Amino acid sequence: MARPLGSGPIHVYLGFGPPTARQFAPPPVTAAGALYYGTTRSGPDVDERVDYYQVMNDITGPRESFDEGFAGREDSISLTMSSWTQSVDNMLEHFLDPNNVNNPAGTDLLSDLGTLILSEGKSFGLWLVKAAAGKPINVAAGMARGRYYPTVIMVGPNKLIEGNKENLRVRVFTAKKDLAFLNAGALPLYKEDPASFAGLPVPTFG
Repeated sequence: MARPLGSGPIHVYLGFGPPTARQFAPPPVTAAGALYYGTTRSGPDVDERVDYYQVMNDITGPRESFDEGFAGREDSISLTMSSWTQSVDNMLEHFLDPNNVNNPAGTDLLSDLGTLILSEGKSFGLWLVKAAAGKPINVAAGMARGRYYPTVIMVGPNKLIEGNKENLRVRVFTAKKDLAFLNAGALPLYKEDPASFAGLPVPTFG
Protein backbone atom coordinates (compact mmCIF):
# COMPACT_ATOMS: atom_id res chain seq x y z
CA MET A 1 0.00 0.00 0.00
CA ALA A 2 1.41 3.38 -0.99
CA ARG A 3 1.72 5.96 1.76
CA PRO A 4 2.99 9.22 0.25
CA LEU A 5 3.31 10.92 3.63
CA GLY A 6 3.24 7.83 5.80
CA SER A 7 1.51 7.46 9.14
CA GLY A 8 2.54 8.97 12.43
CA PRO A 9 4.70 12.05 13.07
CA ILE A 10 6.15 14.09 10.23
CA HIS A 11 9.35 16.13 10.31
CA VAL A 12 8.65 19.69 9.17
CA TYR A 13 11.19 22.02 7.58
CA LEU A 14 10.69 25.63 6.48
CA GLY A 15 12.61 27.75 4.02
CA PHE A 16 12.06 31.51 4.34
CA GLY A 17 12.22 32.91 0.83
CA PRO A 18 11.41 31.97 -2.78
CA PRO A 19 12.40 28.57 -4.23
CA THR A 20 13.72 30.16 -7.43
CA ALA A 21 15.14 33.52 -8.39
CA ARG A 22 12.72 36.44 -8.22
CA GLN A 23 13.25 40.05 -9.16
CA PHE A 24 13.26 42.36 -6.10
CA ALA A 25 13.21 39.30 -3.79
CA PRO A 26 15.58 37.59 -1.35
CA PRO A 27 17.89 34.82 -2.65
CA PRO A 28 16.28 31.45 -3.39
CA VAL A 29 16.07 28.90 -0.57
CA THR A 30 16.78 25.24 -1.34
CA ALA A 31 16.63 22.22 0.94
CA ALA A 32 20.18 22.92 2.11
CA GLY A 33 19.01 26.30 3.45
CA ALA A 34 15.88 24.98 5.13
CA LEU A 35 15.37 25.24 8.89
CA TYR A 36 14.09 22.39 11.03
CA TYR A 37 10.74 23.47 12.49
CA GLY A 38 9.73 20.38 14.44
CA THR A 39 7.46 17.35 14.45
CA THR A 40 3.73 16.96 14.12
CA ARG A 41 1.57 15.09 16.57
CA SER A 42 0.25 12.97 13.70
CA GLY A 43 0.30 13.05 9.93
CA PRO A 44 -0.53 16.38 8.26
CA ASP A 45 -4.07 17.21 7.17
CA VAL A 46 -3.87 18.05 3.47
CA ASP A 47 -7.02 19.29 1.74
CA GLU A 48 -6.70 19.27 -2.04
CA ARG A 49 -8.91 21.86 -3.71
CA VAL A 50 -9.46 21.71 -7.46
CA ASP A 51 -11.10 24.86 -8.84
CA TYR A 52 -13.16 25.53 -11.96
CA TYR A 53 -14.84 28.56 -13.45
CA GLN A 54 -18.09 28.78 -15.38
CA VAL A 55 -18.00 29.22 -19.14
CA MET A 56 -21.27 30.88 -20.11
CA ASN A 57 -23.06 30.61 -23.46
CA ASP A 58 -26.44 31.72 -24.83
CA ILE A 59 -27.35 28.09 -25.51
CA THR A 60 -27.66 27.25 -21.81
CA GLY A 61 -28.98 30.64 -20.73
CA PRO A 62 -27.74 33.19 -18.20
CA ARG A 63 -27.63 30.95 -15.12
CA GLU A 64 -26.28 27.53 -16.12
CA SER A 65 -22.79 27.18 -17.51
CA PHE A 66 -22.12 25.77 -20.96
CA ASP A 67 -18.86 24.28 -19.76
CA GLU A 68 -16.47 24.29 -16.81
CA GLY A 69 -12.96 25.69 -17.21
CA PHE A 70 -10.14 24.20 -15.16
CA ALA A 71 -8.66 26.88 -12.89
CA GLY A 72 -5.99 24.82 -11.15
CA ARG A 73 -5.43 23.30 -7.74
CA GLU A 74 -4.26 24.52 -4.36
CA ASP A 75 -3.60 22.48 -1.23
CA SER A 76 -4.36 23.51 2.33
CA ILE A 77 -1.91 21.99 4.82
CA SER A 78 -2.73 21.90 8.52
CA LEU A 79 0.05 20.92 10.93
CA THR A 80 -0.50 20.20 14.60
CA MET A 81 2.95 20.69 16.05
CA SER A 82 3.70 18.83 19.28
CA SER A 83 7.34 19.94 19.37
CA TRP A 84 8.94 22.86 17.62
CA THR A 85 12.08 24.95 17.38
CA GLN A 86 11.28 28.19 19.16
CA SER A 87 13.63 30.32 17.07
CA VAL A 88 11.91 29.16 13.85
CA ASP A 89 8.50 29.71 15.39
CA ASN A 90 9.57 33.26 16.28
CA MET A 91 10.45 33.82 12.62
CA LEU A 92 6.95 32.71 11.63
CA GLU A 93 5.50 35.32 13.96
CA HIS A 94 6.93 38.10 11.76
CA PHE A 95 7.56 36.15 8.56
CA LEU A 96 7.70 39.17 6.22
CA ASP A 97 11.07 40.00 7.74
CA PRO A 98 11.97 36.89 9.77
CA ASN A 99 15.53 37.95 10.65
CA ASN A 100 14.60 41.41 11.89
CA VAL A 101 14.57 41.14 15.67
CA ASN A 102 13.52 44.79 15.90
CA ASN A 103 10.11 43.83 14.51
CA PRO A 104 8.58 42.09 17.55
CA ALA A 105 6.17 39.20 17.30
CA GLY A 106 2.59 40.33 16.96
CA THR A 107 3.47 43.69 15.39
CA ASP A 108 2.83 44.61 11.76
CA LEU A 109 4.70 47.54 10.29
CA LEU A 110 2.77 49.93 8.08
CA SER A 111 5.16 49.04 5.27
CA ASP A 112 4.13 45.36 5.61
CA LEU A 113 0.60 46.05 4.43
CA GLY A 114 0.08 45.31 0.76
CA THR A 115 3.15 43.11 0.43
CA LEU A 116 2.89 40.82 -2.62
CA ILE A 117 3.84 37.55 -1.03
CA LEU A 118 4.87 35.60 -4.13
CA SER A 119 6.24 38.43 -6.25
CA GLU A 120 8.32 39.86 -3.40
CA GLY A 121 9.62 36.47 -2.29
CA LYS A 122 7.87 36.37 1.08
CA SER A 123 6.54 32.83 0.69
CA PHE A 124 7.94 29.71 2.39
CA GLY A 125 9.26 26.42 1.24
CA LEU A 126 7.63 23.59 3.19
CA TRP A 127 9.18 20.12 3.44
CA LEU A 128 7.12 17.33 5.00
CA VAL A 129 9.39 14.36 5.66
CA LYS A 130 8.26 10.93 6.80
CA ALA A 131 9.91 9.88 10.04
CA ALA A 132 10.28 6.34 8.67
CA ALA A 133 11.48 7.43 5.22
CA GLY A 134 14.85 5.76 5.66
CA LYS A 135 13.52 2.30 6.47
CA PRO A 136 14.92 -0.26 4.04
CA ILE A 137 11.45 -1.52 3.13
CA ASN A 138 10.34 1.99 2.16
CA VAL A 139 13.53 2.68 0.24
CA ALA A 140 13.23 -0.64 -1.61
CA ALA A 141 9.62 0.13 -2.50
CA GLY A 142 10.67 3.44 -4.03
CA MET A 143 8.37 5.45 -1.80
CA ALA A 144 8.82 9.20 -1.76
CA ARG A 145 10.70 10.64 1.20
CA GLY A 146 7.85 13.05 1.70
CA ARG A 147 6.44 16.07 -0.07
CA TYR A 148 7.99 19.43 -0.84
CA TYR A 149 5.79 22.46 -1.41
CA PRO A 150 8.08 25.13 -2.91
CA THR A 151 5.67 28.05 -2.41
CA VAL A 152 3.31 28.22 0.56
CA ILE A 153 1.77 31.12 2.45
CA MET A 154 0.69 31.04 6.08
CA VAL A 155 -3.02 31.60 6.54
CA GLY A 156 -3.29 30.61 10.20
CA PRO A 157 -4.58 29.95 12.68
CA ASN A 158 -1.82 29.81 15.19
CA LYS A 159 -3.85 27.88 17.73
CA LEU A 160 -1.74 27.90 20.85
CA ILE A 161 -2.76 25.25 23.35
CA GLU A 162 -0.95 25.56 26.67
CA GLY A 163 -1.57 25.26 30.37
CA ASN A 164 -2.85 22.03 31.87
CA LYS A 165 -3.30 20.50 28.42
CA GLU A 166 -0.82 19.03 25.99
CA ASN A 167 1.21 21.87 24.48
CA LEU A 168 0.33 22.05 20.80
CA ARG A 169 0.65 24.64 18.07
CA VAL A 170 -1.43 24.58 14.92
CA ARG A 171 -0.15 26.13 11.70
CA VAL A 172 -2.12 26.25 8.45
CA PHE A 173 -0.54 26.93 5.07
CA THR A 174 -1.90 27.27 1.54
CA ALA A 175 0.27 25.91 -1.25
CA LYS A 176 0.53 28.22 -4.25
CA LYS A 177 2.04 27.67 -7.69
CA ASP A 178 5.69 28.55 -8.28
CA LEU A 179 5.23 31.39 -10.77
CA ALA A 180 8.90 31.41 -11.77
CA PHE A 181 8.19 28.50 -14.14
CA LEU A 182 5.32 30.28 -15.87
CA ASN A 183 7.35 31.03 -19.00
CA ALA A 184 8.33 27.36 -19.19
CA GLY A 185 4.66 26.39 -19.44
CA ALA A 186 4.49 24.78 -15.99
CA LEU A 187 3.05 25.70 -12.60
CA PRO A 188 4.57 23.37 -9.96
CA LEU A 189 2.47 22.89 -6.81
CA TYR A 190 4.51 20.20 -5.04
CA LYS A 191 7.42 17.85 -5.68
CA GLU A 192 8.36 14.40 -4.39
CA ASP A 193 11.60 13.74 -6.30
CA PRO A 194 14.74 12.93 -4.25
CA ALA A 195 16.57 16.04 -5.52
CA SER A 196 14.04 18.28 -3.74
CA PHE A 197 15.17 16.84 -0.38
CA ALA A 198 18.91 16.79 -1.03
CA GLY A 199 20.81 18.67 1.65
CA LEU A 200 18.09 18.89 4.30
CA PRO A 201 19.78 19.34 7.69
CA VAL A 202 19.57 16.70 10.40
CA PRO A 203 16.52 17.24 12.67
CA THR A 204 17.88 19.31 15.55
CA PHE A 205 16.02 21.58 17.92
CA GLY A 206 17.63 24.92 18.66
